[in-house]
Amino acid sequence: MTDEIGALVAQIENDVAKARERAAARANARHVEPIEPGLGTVTVAGTGELTAVDLDRAGLKRSTGSALAAAVLAAVRKAEEKANG
Repeated sequence: MTDEIGALVAQIENDVAKARERAAARANARHVEPIEPGLGTVTVAGTGELTAVDLDRAGLKRSTGSALAAAVLAAVRKAEEKANG
């Protein structure tokens, strides 16, 4: 009985360590998504947090404000979907 409990404790500790590793990897991940059509990129952390919006000045000349807003939102949503798996 003691051996079984020890084996279970070891398995639980191993599972917890693996879960911590996965959580750390996810937190450190970055998902970069292009803002179509060629307007720049957005970056979302593995936790789903928006960390950057980088706009291409040349591309902005071809876009309206509402089109840019829609394109940025679409890119953020795609990056968030990748982050959330």
